[in-house]
Amino acid sequence: MFDYTTFGLKFGNFAIIAHHSKKDLYLRRLLLFSLLFFNILHGFTLTDRRVEDKVWHSGETFLGFLEENMLPLRLYYDLDDEDEKITSDIRTNTLYQILRNEDYEIEQVLIPLNEELQIHIFKDLEGKYQLAIEPIRYQTRERKLALKLHHIFSKDIVKATDNFLLSVELEQLYRKVFDFKRLKKGDRLAVLYREKIRLGKFYGTQQVHAALLESHGKKYYFFLNPKDGKYYDEKGKTKEKDGFIVPCKYRRISSVFTKKRWHPILRKYRAHHGIDYAGAIGTPIRAAYGGKVIFAGRKGGYGNTVVIKHKGGYKTLYAHLQRYKVFRGKRVKKGEVIGYLGNTGLSTGPHLHFGLSLNNVWINPARKIVFTKGLSGKERKNFMKAIAKYREELEKLEAEASVQIIVEEDENSTTAKTKSETREKRNG
Repeated sequence: MFDYTTFGLKFGNFAIIAHHSKKDLYLRRLLLFSLLFFNILHGFTLTDRRVEDKVWHSGETFLGFLEENMLPLRLYYDLDDEDEKITSDIRTNTLYQILRNEDYEIEQVLIPLNEELQIHIFKDLEGKYQLAIEPIRYQTRERKLALKLHHIFSKDIVKATDNFLLSVELEQLYRKVFDFKRLKKGDRLAVLYREKIRLGKFYGTQQVHAALLESHGKKYYFFLNPKDGKYYDEKGKTKEKDGFIVPCKYRRISSVFTKKRWHPILRKYRAHHGIDYAGAIGTPIRAAYGGKVIFAGRKGGYGNTVVIKHKGGYKTLYAHLQRYKVFRGKRVKKGEVIGYLGNTGLSTGPHLHFGLSLNNVWINPARKIVFTKGLSGKERKNFMKAIAKYREELEKLEAEASVQIIVEEDENSTTAKTKSETREKRNG
C-alpha cells in the first residue's frame, strides 16, 4: 500500500514527507508528487490530487466519519473487538489528512491514534477500500537553543523556534522549580532537544535532553535519564515530591510503555499503554497510590482487572490478575493489597500489566514512579558521568548573548541527511 507521509519536498517553512511502498505497482504514484503546489485555504494540491488537513471534533465517532465521507461501513463492522476499541482512542482536535483524486473521491486517509500509530484507509489493487493500523512516519532532528528571555517564557521560546510544543514541554518542566513571575529581561535559557516533524509540522512530544535556566544569578538544570524517563538536576536529585510506587515484586520488566508495539498474539501493531511486570502467579499486587476503586472485574483482553481513580485526574489499571480482593467503590491506601498476579486475558505468561492515565490519556507510569528523592550509588555515578557532556554544552550555549538555533544531523532521523544551520537574532 502507498503512504505519502515520508517523501521530502520543501516550500518555504512547509515540508511534505512521503514514502514509497514496497509494492512496485504503487511506485508509479510517486510521480504524482513531483509537482506540489501549496494552497493555504484548502490544503495542498498534488497535480490533480488534493491533500486536506482536517480536525477530529468533540463527539465525533469513527463510524460517523465513515458515513459522512461515504466510505464503506464494513471498515468499522469488520474490525475485531480490540481494533474497534482502538477507534475510540482518536482524541478530540487530532489533525488528520484526506487525499482525494481529481474527481474528489477519497484515495487515502491517515488518522493518528497516538504519536506512533495511525489508522490508514486506502484502496487495494482491486480499488476496494481497506483499513490498516500502521506506524506513523516522521522526521526527528537534534537541536540546540540558546535564548535571552524577555519576561514571557513560553512566548519567547515560540518566537525563537516556532515550536509551540517545545514551549509546553519546557514550561511543564520548569514550573516545578521556578515561579515565572520572577522572570526578568536578560535571563537566559539553554536547551538540547529532539524535535519531531510530520507533514512539515512540529508533531507530538519534543524530547528535552537537557535544559539550563539562569535567573537572578541562580542556575536551574534538568537532565533526562533515559533509563526511567524522569528528569534530575545536576546533583542527580529529582524534583518529584510524591509519586506512585511499583505495584508488585517482579522478576523482570517484560514490556515497557510504548505507543507502537508488534503484538505477539494478535500479530498486528498495538500501543502498549503500560509496563508489564513478569513474576510468579499469586504475587500480591498493591495500589500504587491511594484512591477509589472504580472497576473490579473481567475486562476483555485484560482479563481480571482493577481500576483505581486518584486525585489530580490520575487513574491506575492493574490487569491479568489471578484474582482481586477489592470491589467497586472501595477506598484503598497506597501499598494496600488489591489482588494477585496472574495470567488471565490475552497474556503470553504470568505478569501484571500496570497502566497509568492522566485525564483519560495514557502516560508512561515510569515517569511518575518515585523510588527515592534522587539517584544514588553506582546509578548516580553513571548518571553524573553521562550528563557531563550535556552540562558542558549547556553552559557554552547559555553564555551566548544572541538567539541561536543549530540543526544537527540525527543518525536516527528518517531523513537521509540533515545539514547544520545556525540562525542568530538580536534581542533588544
